This record gives sequence, C-alpha cells and structure tokens, in this order.
Amino acid sequence: MRATEAERDPHFAFSVQGAELIFAGTLVRRHHSDCAPSGGGASYQPLTFQVDEVLKGSAPGDTITIECPILGSDPLEVYEYGCYQLNPRIFHKGAKFIVACKYKPYLRSEGGWAVFGGPWLDSPETREATRRLLAASDNAAIRNPDPPRSASGARLNCPTPIC
Repeated sequence: MRATEAERDPHFAFSVQGAELIFAGTLVRRHHSDCAPSGGGASYQPLTFQVDEVLKGSAPGDTITIECPILGSDPLEVYEYGCYQLNPRIFHKGAKFIVACKYKPYLRSEGGWAVFGGPWLDSPETREATRRLLAASDNAAIRNPDPPRSASGARLNCPTPIC
C-alpha cells in the first residue's frame, strides 16, 4: 500500500495523532473573524459544521462550531471587511472538510473547540490517510503501552512511535 502525500507530511501526521476530535463535515456557516490585531496573537474565525462522520474522539452533537486561527499570512486567508478572514471561495456553505480539533477551555467564556490540524478538503484519499495514521498510532500504543521512563520515573521523550 503506497503512502499518500498527506501521510508523508509530518504536520498532517502530528495533527492526526495529537487531535482529540477528528471529523469529516459539511460547512454550514462561516462566521466573521473577531478581527483581533495581528502580531500579538491570532484572531479566530468560527466555522460551524454538520458532522458527517467522526474519525477520532466524540463529537458534542450533530453540529459543531470550531474556532479557526487566523494569522494574516496563510494562503487560505483573504483581507475583507477590514481584517483577515478565511477565503470564502474555499470556505463556503456546503464545502466538505476533514478537521482535527482540540478542546480549549479558554476559548469564549464557556470554552470551545479549536482547529488543531486542517481543515483539509475532504476526499477518499484524505479519509483513508487519516484512518491509516490512526490505526498505526493505535498499534504503536498496543506494542508499547508504557513509554520509557528514567530512573526517577519521569517519562522520556521517544524519538519514534515504537520505542
């Protein structure tokens, strides 16, 4: 089985393995960015998705609103309405994506989900690459469920998934 371009991308692998929730979904609404000034931190732009399939973790419902960081330098961003936004030609109602998320208790007053990887355009190849990476992660955890530790008991960084 040949590795896809996504599987060879270390950022993709890191995002898939580190995410708490990964889902394939249909964009329902692209909200406006909060237009926070750039330089001191990221702006966030909420995206609401209909969850079509959960690939990892547990979705909080049939729809989910996630916060997507806006840095002002990403090729998927455009300057509109006085600040940087996700490009509406790509992020439009009905567009299908795969999104890797983490829960951030400091987002909004009640906490919320933030993009950890992607959003990637949904395709059979991207779904399969995600599934293969998740299966490889599960298998590595089964082969080595207890990470190596120092003499004092502290966890040691492991250079490979299979130490």
